[in-house]
Amino acid sequence: MKRANGKSDRGHTARHTSMAEQPELSGLNSTGQTAVYRLITYVVSYSIWLLEKFFDAHKEEVTSALHNQKSGSLRWYRKKALDYQDGFDLLPGSDRFNNEGATEEDIEKSKIVKYAAVTEAEGKSQLIVKAAGEQHGKLVQLSPSQTYRFKTYIKEIRYAGTPVNVISLPPRPALSEYRYLSRPADFGRKGGESAKR
Repeated sequence: MKRANGKSDRGHTARHTSMAEQPELSGLNSTGQTAVYRLITYVVSYSIWLLEKFFDAHKEEVTSALHNQKSGSLRWYRKKALDYQDGFDLLPGSDRFNNEGATEEDIEKSKIVKYAAVTEAEGKSQLIVKAAGEQHGKLVQLSPSQTYRFKTYIKEIRYAGTPVNVISLPPRPALSEYRYLSRPADFGRKGGESAKR
């Protein structure tokens, strides 16, 4: 038997036949598209699909958390640098801040490190943490007092025996901001002749 849309209705017929064999389901005898058992089947299948999506999202979230929170890795140091809250104290024996009584706005305002990069120094067993803030959408150097407090924080959370060098330098100008300070007299010339023709 085929439905109006041309698809086979064997599954529907099989379900209807198996339901007819069960006396407690004998009242569900409609063959229409909006039959109660069809709606129940749809709700159950949609719920299963939604649950699978939740599991996928949870797996992705856990994978990301594990990826970023492998303690002592370069990514972990970078994440901790970005999590720094200026003016807040760490919880005793922890690498997390005590945010009790603080609003979301206070917490966000205290996160002065907007950019961070962590690398290993070549030829030395030392980590280099480069940090910068942001002002009016542009990269800015942390102030000396901010840099000092940030260094203190990194020293508190670092792994024992790991030397860490914290740097906050002024941003380099973009290529478009460079100005030619001087040009040789023969700039653009070839063999004393003009390169233009």
